[in-house]
Amino acid sequence: MYEERFVEEESKSSIPSKTRPQNASIKPGCCPSEEFDNDDAVSALTSPLDALLFRLWDDDPGVARLAASTLYAPRDKNDQLRTETEAALIEEFLRRLYGLTPSQPIPATERIDAVSRAARTLIKTLQIDPRIPFLEERAAFVLRPIGKLTGWWQADVVCELLYDLYRGIWAPHLTKPQGWSLRDSIARALCTLRSEILTPLWNGLESDDALRRGAMLLGIEFLNEAHAIPSLLYGLGYSRNHVVRSRVVNYLEQIGDASSLPRLAQIRRETAYSDWTLSRQIARAMRVIERSSQDSAHRILLRPALAPTEAEYMLLRPAAESVDRPDMLLRPAIPVHDENPER
Repeated sequence: MYEERFVEEESKSSIPSKTRPQNASIKPGCCPSEEFDNDDAVSALTSPLDALLFRLWDDDPGVARLAASTLYAPRDKNDQLRTETEAALIEEFLRRLYGLTPSQPIPATERIDAVSRAARTLIKTLQIDPRIPFLEERAAFVLRPIGKLTGWWQADVVCELLYDLYRGIWAPHLTKPQGWSLRDSIARALCTLRSEILTPLWNGLESDDALRRGAMLLGIEFLNEAHAIPSLLYGLGYSRNHVVRSRVVNYLEQIGDASSLPRLAQIRRETAYSDWTLSRQIARAMRVIERSSQDSAHRILLRPALAPTEAEYMLLRPAAESVDRPDMLLRPAIPVHDENPER
């Protein structure tokens, strides 16, 4: 297993030592919001993310591992992996980081670039050797920083993974559940990206390579499944391909979220003369979304804010449970004498 191989390598060669100014060290165990040793170190931390990355080069290996664990923290309970797997991959990330950048860069931008390079090389291992055992677990781990770090490289990496997933380089080496787990990890990474950096996805739809176009269409399906409305609206305005825009409008109509109506109305006006067919399709989608939004208001169930104080037999029950007054929607559980039957 790959985690055992990493543990054996770790036992042979420890993490390389880091060299950095002693006056810029972080107090072991402190949080990013706590004070550092001097004003020079404080001025170097421009954001909470930079404060986290700053600790990756700490002289205390425990602090560095804790920072790496925070960077690669699971997104939710469904993203949990085995403890030994996560520990081995964290050690591999730190080895790659210190191998590429032994000493800590002082400017915040260089620090983020150094961590991004190490994270990217870790992701590339998925493509270099598709036969790695438990590849789906490795993919779930190495894709966790996507969306947390900054840079357009994230969209390029995810689109390349989409391309490899679509052309099936991992399919011969994975079972069907493992394949679905890998697919879910790539979809999660794609949906965490900001909409404005997804231009490689939309540009790929114009590629001459049929496989790449199919892979990018798969990515749009991932956005639809996650109801990533901002990304879909961005692509609707960015793309100039009628087929792609028509597909995105269909997805937005299926989602039926009223928050997309202002942007749809704007694009409908812009395409009224340049793409009349798309403009009519957007108008129809807007009517469907408005109607579904109005209908959903009548499906809201009311409930008391506090627990009722009356006895249980006085609580209202559905009319179907009663044979005395079927015309009543709700009625008490036991018959109650009506003092004014004519009302």
